[in-house]
Amino acid sequence: MHRGDFTMHQCIVQMGNSSFKIPPGCPHCKRVYTKKNGILGMELPEDKKIRRNPPPCPFIGKANMVISFSSRNIYFPSQKGVFSVKTAFGGEEVYEVAKKRFTVGEQEYLIMNNDIDYSSYIDSKTDVESFCVFFGKSFMEEVFSNLTLPQAKLLDDPNTSSPASVYFREEIGRGNSVITSAVNNLRTYIKETKELEQSRLDETFYNLLENIFISHPPARINPTIELPSTPTLREEAKKRLLIARDFMDAHFNEDLNLSYISREACLSPYHFLRLFKSAFGTTPRQYIIQKRLEKAKKLLQKNRQSLAEITLDIGFESQSYFSRLFKKSFGMSPREFQQNNDSRA
Repeated sequence: MHRGDFTMHQCIVQMGNSSFKIPPGCPHCKRVYTKKNGILGMELPEDKKIRRNPPPCPFIGKANMVISFSSRNIYFPSQKGVFSVKTAFGGEEVYEVAKKRFTVGEQEYLIMNNDIDYSSYIDSKTDVESFCVFFGKSFMEEVFSNLTLPQAKLLDDPNTSSPASVYFREEIGRGNSVITSAVNNLRTYIKETKELEQSRLDETFYNLLENIFISHPPARINPTIELPSTPTLREEAKKRLLIARDFMDAHFNEDLNLSYISREACLSPYHFLRLFKSAFGTTPRQYIIQKRLEKAKKLLQKNRQSLAEITLDIGFESQSYFSRLFKKSFGMSPREFQQNNDSRA
């Protein structure tokens, strides 16, 4: 192949307590231009000289990322892999890894290990979307630690981690509804949402990586989690969860994320997420949403504020998003609920 061209490109970065979409003008992945002497370069802004070796992306391998593009004809030469999940929509993308060839098509995925040399290409008569999810090193270590270490250690040291290398056998995953469903949900959310919700991305990335470890265990893991069976540890875990829940009750209308809440419980974000769901049957994000909707019902019954004012008061930025959640939970829109309440008065 002599040319590579993106017809669509999108890059999402989730790092620390923030998530953002990379602007189209990013010099690290703006557009692929014609190969010269087998080197794949990148098109830089006009005021910068195009170099043979493009600048390395400052986020890849350090943050959770999604890189998505569509193309009919593109080639990526050999490069070092970063732990990721490769998928494709509308066609196939071919990966060459350690002298093996893997063709990734619809409802299939390939898990790529760290530091493995690989190349890939798309050669199609119609557009094929490459959709790849990358995980940051510290994020991956946190999930792996929580799935392998005893709860006593996790409670004693929330920041403990297992830096041991994790290796998955390269193979095409097919028909795994858990992983493919998680990838599809992430793809749909990113494509349909202009303003990314940090808490939702946190839970989505954790859920996807957790399912990868459980479906393709690289070591002996604990696929499910419950409150510790030892009375002392069980009471300690309950106490921390209740402190966090009380904090959420008091600040449900504020911009809370998983990392911020988990610090109140003195737990790592992923450990807190798993314990909270086990103890209360819901995720922290879902719990906060329900608190907001219950508060909205009370405000709508008073009928003293507009929907726009209520939306902001309960912590939502989008009135349409609030309305969708309200109708899904209570079977009618906020306006219909308010009108029904007026008719009874």
